[in-house]
Amino acid sequence: MLKDDSAECQSSCPRSSMGIVISGIPVITFLLAACNSGCSTAELRYAARQTPPELLAQPWQAPCALELTQAVRRRPDVVEAGDEIDIVVTTGHDSADATRITSLVDEDGTVAVPKLGRIRVAGTAPRTAENEIVQTCFERGLSERPFVQVAFRRVRQEQITVLGGVTRPGVYTLPRDRNDLVSALAAAGGLARNAGDKIVIQRASLSPASPSSSSERPDHMQTAGMTVMPPTSDRVAVRREEVDVRALSSGQPCPVTLQDGDLVTVVVRDPPTIQVLGLVAHPGNFELPIGRPYRVRDAIAAANGVTNKVVDTVLICRQVPNNEKRALIQVSLRAAARDQAENIVLVPGDIVSVEPTRKTLVMDGLKYLKIVAFGATMIGIKASTGGL
Repeated sequence: MLKDDSAECQSSCPRSSMGIVISGIPVITFLLAACNSGCSTAELRYAARQTPPELLAQPWQAPCALELTQAVRRRPDVVEAGDEIDIVVTTGHDSADATRITSLVDEDGTVAVPKLGRIRVAGTAPRTAENEIVQTCFERGLSERPFVQVAFRRVRQEQITVLGGVTRPGVYTLPRDRNDLVSALAAAGGLARNAGDKIVIQRASLSPASPSSSSERPDHMQTAGMTVMPPTSDRVAVRREEVDVRALSSGQPCPVTLQDGDLVTVVVRDPPTIQVLGLVAHPGNFELPIGRPYRVRDAIAAANGVTNKVVDTVLICRQVPNNEKRALIQVSLRAAARDQAENIVLVPGDIVSVEPTRKTLVMDGLKYLKIVAFGATMIGIKASTGGL
């Protein structure tokens, strides 16, 4: 009885397999068409060689691969609060009469000079500061004109916090004559692989006092995963500025100057990918490499190649720049192997579909028929020899 059931099952297997295979061919075709439904209604269709220039992509360049232009180091022309200066005052011909001091310019813009008291120097050039000290000497009753020399020892240092898509996030000290945005990014090790196209600068500034009680003001700001304490004040206003990374690689000196306490956040982007669908061994999303163009044949190779030797038609579904429409660009794989103009450059967001054709369907049908026929033959051999 068991043997009869087995024989019945064996006799039904070939028919069942054949039905699955034959019906599977249109099912596969339907699924492939469904995958491309987003572009199947595209209004713009082009052959690769007829694609308009605005749709032909330039090789995608990651922000981290850009060469950013730093500002030219500025020689400080005026003394400012926080600067450290050397002052020499000579009242006679003997060097013993010379007074040499190194002084930090106070927040009120003054420095303390022995026997002369506090003298205002902030906002003036060193030569002007020298004249101020000479004038103070006369006011203190010196009969001879003193020799005075003022020179910078070290300019004010500023604390800049750099977070986000940089190699070494943290707080960095920059001199005020080199406090541009690119210098801050360089101090943080440069842009990381996941850096996006946008940089956000947040600056806390004091606003006029308001009637509101101090208990109503926030005692901290939560920014980019880091708690930043504001300065003591009745009110703190946070000013936000956005900068395009690519504008920093224009070849012109960096125009963005930072201030002490600024928070710089490089916005992190998702990995730039393209999608490969259709008659490939491993469909999926693939990340674009950095530093070289990524073309149609590269994408198909990333998907472990095509599954049918007669495949030739590839459709690229691409977003039209500054438009909601999408366009289809048709590429011949055979032509792309010989001509880079056909093997077009891909950009993030492209959908690459290796399309079925009549030839591929016939080839797949014959392949499945061979498999079914071989299976039926093996079952028949086993049944005739009683191997089951």
